[in-house]
Amino acid sequence: NPEDPQWQSAACRFPARYHWLASVVPKHIPKAPDCEALNQFAATIDVQQVHLVFPVAYLNSPSSMFGHSFLCLKSGRHNNPLLDYSINFAANADDTTNMLLYSIQGLTGGYPGVFSVIPYYDKIKEYSLLDSRDIWEYELNLAPSEMDQLVRHAFELQTIEFDYYFFRENCSYRLLALLAAVSEPIA
Repeated sequence: NPEDPQWQSAACRFPARYHWLASVVPKHIPKAPDCEALNQFAATIDVQQVHLVFPVAYLNSPSSMFGHSFLCLKSGRHNNPLLDYSINFAANADDTTNMLLYSIQGLTGGYPGVFSVIPYYDKIKEYSLLDSRDIWEYELNLAPSEMDQLVRHAFELQTIEFDYYFFRENCSYRLLALLAAVSEPIA
């Protein structure tokens, strides 16, 4: 029943999954409710272009030797890239942990991995200003419908924790899964 509060809550909590189901079996899925939190999230980001971002390694920081990757969501409202948003996946680690314990826990899944959607200037500050790392951006060729699904999926992922393994299930691994989930089949 589309008027059922539980249905509306689930459809608003998982909009990417709802959208996928509605596209696969449209006759069996009730009309989507109006989700104010999702609408506000999408309007804030206002994605027009998506870039894969790669801050390279920094010699004085051994933990950066493999770099990092995240997505930059370019907006159409302004022409200042610092005002854009980013989708980041990283280990939710305690900054006060000593380096040996940090390394062991990062390699063995001792930290939860979390997605975050944060202002791009925060990521620039973290990598460029604090670590003096070069940052490379690569534009992705996503259709508008894929960017919409990316926003819906990013909205879902903000409250979910994953296992984080530095060598296997890291930032690049999770971003690849996110991009695969929003990609439309090639005709």
